[in-house]
Amino acid sequence: MNQPNYTSKTPSRLLEVKKQMEHIPFIRTNKFVYSFLAVLVLYGFFILPASGSVQSVFSKILIGLFIALTTAFVIVLFTDELKKEWLKTTAIFVLFALFAVLYYKYSTAQWERMTNLFFNVGVIKQAMPTLIKGIGVTIKIAIFAAIMSTILGLLLAVFRSLNNRILNIFIIAYIDFFRAMPILVLMVLIYYALPFLGIRLDAVPAGILALGLNSSAYVSEIFRAGISSVKKGQIEAAHALGLTTMQTMRLILLPQAFRVVMPPLVGNYVASAKDTALCSSISIIELLKAGLSEQALKANPSPLIFSAVMYVVMFVPLTRLSSILEVKMKSTQRKASI
Repeated sequence: MNQPNYTSKTPSRLLEVKKQMEHIPFIRTNKFVYSFLAVLVLYGFFILPASGSVQSVFSKILIGLFIALTTAFVIVLFTDELKKEWLKTTAIFVLFALFAVLYYKYSTAQWERMTNLFFNVGVIKQAMPTLIKGIGVTIKIAIFAAIMSTILGLLLAVFRSLNNRILNIFIIAYIDFFRAMPILVLMVLIYYALPFLGIRLDAVPAGILALGLNSSAYVSEIFRAGISSVKKGQIEAAHALGLTTMQTMRLILLPQAFRVVMPPLVGNYVASAKDTALCSSISIIELLKAGLSEQALKANPSPLIFSAVMYVVMFVPLTRLSSILEVKMKSTQRKASI
C-alpha cells in the first residue's frame, strides 16, 4: 500500500508555522513596556494638572485617564506570561516612584513640618553621643545573651537526649518555666529581688542573665528538634561500631543537628536581640532607652526614629541570613535524599 508523500509539503508548512511563532504582537514585546512607561512618566510630569487646579472637570478627566492607562498597563504586563520577572519588577518600581512623586505633588501633607519633627538631622547629631552608647550597650547585651543561651540550651538538649527520667523532669520544668515567664518580670526579679538573697548584679549582667535564661529555653527546644531529626539508623550504626553515647553525640548527631537548627537559631537570636529594649526597665540605657531619653530632652522624636532605624539596620541582615540558611539547608537535604 502506497503511503502519501509529505516531503514536498512539509518544509513549506514548517516555515509557515515558524513565521507564525516568530510573529509576536507589539503589545507583548519589551518595546511596548518601555514605550508605555515613558508615556506614563511624561503624562505624569507634563500633562497632569498642577496641584492647585485639580477641582475643574477637565483636570479630573486627565487624572482619571492617567489612572485608567496605568491600570490597563499593569493588567497587560502581569497577564503576559512571556514577560520576564525582572522586567515586571522594574516596571512596578518605576510606577511606585512615579506615584510617590505625584503623591508628593498633590497631597496636602506638611512635609517640612513632618521632616523637622521626625527627621531632624540637627537634633539627631546633638543626640548622637548618647545614641552611640546605646547602640554599643544593645550589641553587647545581644551578643553575650546569645552566647549564654546557645551554650546553656545546647547542654540542656544534650542531657535531655540521654532520656534520663529524673533529669528530664528538671529540664522540662526549667524550659516550661522560662518560656512562660515574661522577660520583663524576670529582669526585675534578677535585678531587684536577688540582692535580698545576697546576690548583687549590675544592670547589664542582670539584663544578659535574664535574656540568656529566657532564650536558652527556646534554644534547647530548637537543638532537641535538630537532634531528633537524625535518623535512628545512624545512631544504631554508631553503637554497632563501638562508639559511646557521647562520641555518637559529638561525631554523628551534633554535626547534622547544627545544619538543621541554624535557620531557627538565627531567628531566635534576632527575637532575643530585639528584647534588649526591655532592659530599660532596670535602668539600662540601651538603644531604645537612649532614643526615648533624647526625645524627652530635645522635645523632638527624631532620636527615637533614628533608634528604630538602627534596629532595622542591625537586625534585617540577620533575618535575611536566616532565610538564606534555610534555603541552603533545604537544598542540602534535597541533594542528600537524591
